[in-house]
Amino acid sequence: AMHPHLVRHPAIFPCLYGAAVALLAAFFFGSLGDHLLDTHDAETFRDNAAIDRDFAFFFSAEKEQAVGRFTGEFAKWLISLVADEDPGLFHLTNVAVHALVSFVLFFAYRSTGFNPVTSALGGLLFLVNVAHFQAVHWITQLDYLLGMLCALLALLAFDRFLAGGGRPWLASALLCALLALGAHAGLCAL
Repeated sequence: AMHPHLVRHPAIFPCLYGAAVALLAAFFFGSLGDHLLDTHDAETFRDNAAIDRDFAFFFSAEKEQAVGRFTGEFAKWLISLVADEDPGLFHLTNVAVHALVSFVLFFAYRSTGFNPVTSALGGLLFLVNVAHFQAVHWITQLDYLLGMLCALLALLAFDRFLAGGGRPWLASALLCALLALGAHAGLCAL
């Protein structure tokens, strides 16, 4: 049973959950700010530098990491505008997106009827699951994290549309679904 105070103030639980996600992400993944380049990361940096010189290169099949995941490729290029070639900032961006996915998972579970505690446990298990090692440690794996984030947002927006939220929610669901598909073609199942 939930604490009575949480029942009277239901917005407190997601706030506490968000704080728990942030603390656990910092504890488990905060050291990635010192992590250097890993598999295919240097190729991504070289592609970003070429896009800086000529944005048309973004659409080129000559990129070293031309995987057709436009959402992820565009996000990595945008990050490079701020982080330059600092792998630590790229890795910490992956950690932040991973934590955000865990946070959004809470709401996805809640929308399917799970209680807050079960929803939080599901999101926290996603956050600390060792199977996600590559998605958090490899800069190039931001695609998967963005795909999951956009897919969850699409599902939540579509749920709001079905609940009578109107066409803006449907448009949001479609946009998020397209961004998810642009992050990984496997999300066509969405």
